[in-house]
Amino acid sequence: MRNARGERMVVIDLDANGIDVSESKMLTRIAKSDSFFGATKYPNILFESDWHDPDVLITGGTVQGNVTIRGIKRVETFRITPAKCSRPGIDCDVEAIGSVNRKAYGIGSVSGVLAPEVELTLKVRFRTSGS
Repeated sequence: MRNARGERMVVIDLDANGIDVSESKMLTRIAKSDSFFGATKYPNILFESDWHDPDVLITGGTVQGNVTIRGIKRVETFRITPAKCSRPGIDCDVEAIGSVNRKAYGIGSVSGVLAPEVELTLKVRFRTSGS
């Protein structure tokens, strides 16, 4: 979406059942489990950005917005890496990196494997609303 000032807002709706953790079957299974993202009960992880300058997708920078995990909504900030092509999100991935406090979203310790702050890396391609 674009507003009158030319700023954009994006909504990213992730399928929690489609999560893939660094090509590790064990970590992928843990991420989908009831003690982590709870993919069966909470099948969607949602990011709704604040309005931002679209140039951030080319030059890099930060984008803030609401993240909903396990039905809990909180404001988070993601760092956008500089684009590797002239049409990021279309011809190449937009890469966004951020960390969330797992406890704030009701995510347990998962056998002591995880620190309280969990880094998320999203690689995103866009599609327009309704497609």
